[in-house]
Amino acid sequence: MNAEKFYPMTPSSEAETGRIRELAATLGVTFDEIVRSGAQGTTVGIQSRSVLFSRRLDSRTYFVHDVRYGIKGELGVLETTDEDYLRTAHQVAARLEIPASEIAAGSVIKTQTQTASYDLETREARFEGIRPGRHYAHMTRQIEGLPVWSSRVLVGLTSKRQIGFLEAHWPEIPRAAVQEAHALDELTRSGWRPPEQRGAKVESVEAGIIHSPAAGFLMDIYPAIRVIYTPERGGKKPVLYLDRHGKPVPTPRAFDLPPEELPPPRKPAEVEVDTRRTRFRELLLANPKALEPVKMNTSYEELACVGYQPQFGKLEGVVYIKRHSGYGGGLCSPGTQEYVRFYLSWDNGATWHDEGLTSFTAWDLPFSGERLEYAVTLQIKVREFLCPRENLPLVRAILSWNHQPPANTPDHHPYWGNVKQARIQIGAVQLLNWKQFLSEAEMKLPAALETLVDLEQPVKLQSKHLGPVDLIEAYKEKAVPEHRLLTAEIVKWTGNPAISLADIGIDWGTVVPQLLETQGDTQYEQLNCVGLNPNDEQLIGVIHVKLPYGYSGGLCTAGSQEYVAFWIDYGAGWTYAGTTSVNVHDITRLNLHQGLDYAVFLPVDFTGHRMPCKEGPVTARVRATLSWNVPPPSHNPEYIPYWGNRLETLIHIKPGPKLGVHEPFLSSVGDVPESQVNAAGKANGQTLHTHLALVDSPFGGWITIAGHIANPAPGLQYRVMKKLNGAPDTSYAPLLTPIGLTINTWNPVTGWAQSQITLTPDPATGYCSFQDYSWDHSVEGSLMGGWYSTVGDDGKIFDLRIDVSTDGDPAHDLHSNVVTVSIDNKAPEVSLTIDLGTGVQCAEFTMDPSLTINGTFAATDLHFREFYFEIQPSGPPNDPPHGVLPVPASGVSLFYAGTIADPGVAAGTYTLKPAGNAGPPKTGPMDACGYALILWANDRTNVNSGGGYNWSKASVGFCLRAPAV
Repeated sequence: MNAEKFYPMTPSSEAETGRIRELAATLGVTFDEIVRSGAQGTTVGIQSRSVLFSRRLDSRTYFVHDVRYGIKGELGVLETTDEDYLRTAHQVAARLEIPASEIAAGSVIKTQTQTASYDLETREARFEGIRPGRHYAHMTRQIEGLPVWSSRVLVGLTSKRQIGFLEAHWPEIPRAAVQEAHALDELTRSGWRPPEQRGAKVESVEAGIIHSPAAGFLMDIYPAIRVIYTPERGGKKPVLYLDRHGKPVPTPRAFDLPPEELPPPRKPAEVEVDTRRTRFRELLLANPKALEPVKMNTSYEELACVGYQPQFGKLEGVVYIKRHSGYGGGLCSPGTQEYVRFYLSWDNGATWHDEGLTSFTAWDLPFSGERLEYAVTLQIKVREFLCPRENLPLVRAILSWNHQPPANTPDHHPYWGNVKQARIQIGAVQLLNWKQFLSEAEMKLPAALETLVDLEQPVKLQSKHLGPVDLIEAYKEKAVPEHRLLTAEIVKWTGNPAISLADIGIDWGTVVPQLLETQGDTQYEQLNCVGLNPNDEQLIGVIHVKLPYGYSGGLCTAGSQEYVAFWIDYGAGWTYAGTTSVNVHDITRLNLHQGLDYAVFLPVDFTGHRMPCKEGPVTARVRATLSWNVPPPSHNPEYIPYWGNRLETLIHIKPGPKLGVHEPFLSSVGDVPESQVNAAGKANGQTLHTHLALVDSPFGGWITIAGHIANPAPGLQYRVMKKLNGAPDTSYAPLLTPIGLTINTWNPVTGWAQSQITLTPDPATGYCSFQDYSWDHSVEGSLMGGWYSTVGDDGKIFDLRIDVSTDGDPAHDLHSNVVTVSIDNKAPEVSLTIDLGTGVQCAEFTMDPSLTINGTFAATDLHFREFYFEIQPSGPPNDPPHGVLPVPASGVSLFYAGTIADPGVAAGTYTLKPAGNAGPPKTGPMDACGYALILWANDRTNVNSGGGYNWSKASVGFCLRAPAV
């Protein structure tokens, strides 16, 4: 687990020390003559002749020391019962906004003092009696039952119950660290064994969290398993802090090492790749037991966050790529796939529904920094309900390197990768028809009105926006501060003081300063992860919403927006990339589920920054600022939000040609990246969104064309062009097929909205108006055109490109790269017979242990993929009758690691033994019944842009009769 760097607070020293004074007043700490004050690094403080009060700005950490505190000090020491001492200490913790639920235990530490003197002449020591010393209340920490060993509150009280000494170190712990600690806790309870220590025995094993000490300028936070050993011969007890693989976690830092003390960086070539990874495919097939020790290994990649965008139905995940090598090859190689499969559960994890698979390509890449951060997206369709019903399923995501997580296996543990789980909120339905509305609302029309209402007419539900008066009324019984509720109202006023603040019965003179003093507050929401989805070219952020209230209303209101603004540094400073948001609400059940995880996305045009793979990787730094209900200003990458935080990360921009202004780029055909289509027009790899496996695969059916135009602007005209491969460029003709586009638009008040349009090329010229021209007006999937290939195109090869108009003269158009596609719209040829000797296709056989049914079959195609047999009706439990199938039951192409070369099986024979075999596995015998033997055949064609393959089937019938009695 890497350190969480919290929002850097950079206001003036005067403002910082002002807040120290206010906090001191809250705690009852008074200063005599001030000696010095100010800020240095991450610490700000005030020192008087008697009192030092300081705090860290990057952590909930406070220090107080009054020199007058002590047995002989003028303020003395509080003498009272332990219960009373702890009660006062808890009040101090509450004033520091330390959650009471996180205080694990409290005790009173009582010191003793003794004075001694030494006579130089007699060389005798004289000891006075032991006297009571200072008392301290000591409080330890836990989060959701997990110990946080490095946190504590230590309070010493004077005789007047004032603070004489205070060390409170209680930093914010990222949700990701808590989740990993829970995983470690489960690991310790399921047979995990700690490493042995010579001469010592294990005393205790416990999962929890460690972090940097109170004094310092850095805040590292690590989930860990703490193992304490008891030495057999006595002495200091060894203590280890380990990760899930039994390796020591880094020691949390307090300070950066000076440059001369830093260890020399290791070059990518110096990092050895685990041989179980380089031989992964081989071991997976031949010796999977050799891979057991690396299960759930996250040293190369890790799924860090999972969230959901309820307005668009998008599951998002952020994946860390941690190493420079171990991903199958360099940037010009195919690389390897990082797969993520998502599941949803509506019964708190009792059952899971497989939502589908997504992936991205990882390569061996040199990069500066500790990791690259990628993202994946999966569009899902789930049932939405009318508000106020809260629909809060669990989501589980499984990351698996170079091997697809098996479908419908939610408990799968990958070899290389991990499992992440989160609670999400499904949005309330906004558009439905009257029939659905009445059903959801459990209402029924009066009989007299049933014939007067068209139940198929749509109903659009309107959510009420709560104004200042509504908010104060709605939250009067809830512990949400007024300066949060009225944030948007106050920000409007500070931006334009001519606007008067409404007289709603609150003290604006108190509330406004409270908000203006709020900076980087993450008690309600926190941005936990940021990454780049290279397939859709979208920046992704995952936001953890922590509390049930404070979001401007429930699901039946407009709620509020969690805004995230992105800036990108390509090497010359921060450039504003855009602002996105997700709509959130009060969720009353939230306190039962430890928060909700939302996701945001932002389309980004990288066409002007790409470089060909041979020129090496292009990386960029990304800064993301989360701000609740107030959009961060686009001109200020240093903006400090009132409510929210900031993260920075490193992304990798996938390779491609660097383009000039308005130059087009054809990025994919048939949902296949252009880099995965060879010069013969065949694809190798997989489709971007449906993950159809492709090897030497032609195209067929509906073929989508996606792409970009560098530095686009509204009004640009383009057309998609097609010609026969080998024909002169003068043969190019525009595609005139209309295509449906999903347009994503964003505005700062309502957030994202989707609309559907049909883009129809001009019938004379083929030009269309470009729609994907900015981050707040983008096209889902970057679609630019489509083509219905026909049977008449079968066996032909075509060239495709995109042309952009510069001045209305086609001769001056800018041309994109050319992508070649080979067309196969012909289904496999199949035939199937039963050898009866009589030429009929259906006959009866009497069951007999020695009965063998013979036949012939053929399954051929120029691009053969596979054949397989099926017998219907199926038998229990939904298998071919008691497991019986012909021999051979199936066959696979050489292209898919099988043994059959193109064009497939031209003259095959099979045998079927109804009695089955003794196993293993045991099959049969088949029941007496009528059956259909079905032969299926698929080719390798990418049909309908990832929709499947061309297929055919043939069948014959037969009956099995029971033996005569």
